[in-house]
Amino acid sequence: MMTAGQLKKSLRTLHWSTLTLADVLHCPTDVVMAWYFGYEPVPPAVASWLERLVAAHEDNPAPSGGLSDQDTGAADAGDH
Repeated sequence: MMTAGQLKKSLRTLHWSTLTLADVLHCPTDVVMAWYFGYEPVPPAVASWLERLVAAHEDNPAPSGGLSDQDTGAADAGDH
């Protein structure tokens, strides 16, 4: 069972808000807020799915040190 604290940590790891989670799940924001504040349990299927997303996110971190202008396309932005 995923606790409200674990849900909060998962959302931080994914860089998602409660609104984003509600949008992705196509459910009312107040349902997600009830999970977030611990008023209702996170459904097992949602908890399992979030745990898999968090694991994938942690196993595949963003490049460190930032991106160069070449990586972002900023180097040729003036050529358009």
